[in-house]
Amino acid sequence: MFNFYAYPVRHKSQDFVSKELGLTGECKKKTMTRYDRGDRNPKEDRTKEIAKILDVNYHSIKKYDFKDSSDIFYLFMWMEEIYPDFGFKMNKQFTYSFFIKDA
Repeated sequence: MFNFYAYPVRHKSQDFVSKELGLTGECKKKTMTRYDRGDRNPKEDRTKEIAKILDVNYHSIKKYDFKDSSDIFYLFMWMEEIYPDFGFKMNKQFTYSFFIKDA
């Protein structure tokens, strides 16, 4: 997960999120840092809690495993957003084609 982009945008700190999740003790910062770096991946329900606390879409912070076709589809959608000249098409057989848009 890459929550670090959401903290400053949502004006929430890592400590705030850990308190909202009910994490306590010395390990709370370590746990959140591991989540942020992707060293540790929270379960789906925990990821949804974090997304709700940060007021972001669950799909923007979840870990994609690319075994599910919807994960691949989301990747392509993000690529279209980031790279304006990138495009893809999907047909009924769920095969993909990529292209660079004409300038």
